Amino acid sequence: MVMLAKKYDGQDPTGWWMSEKLDGVRAVWDGFKLISRTGKHFAAPAWFIAGLPKDMVFDGELWEG
Repeated sequence: MVMLAKKYDGQDPTGWWMSEKLDGVRAVWDGFKLISRTGKHFAAPAWFIAGLPKDMVFDGELWEG
């Protein structure tokens, strides 16, 4: 389950990666596929996921523009 984002309020960001919100959709990379917060699979092209790590789970924003 993906946690919902909360407002940054001066917490120590050491060890965290963060970026601005670009008005895309949130996706989780599980090492094999991209999944939405609600569990739907994003049909990403092979060239897009080819460089993503197979041994790491992370989430971020899919954005076009």
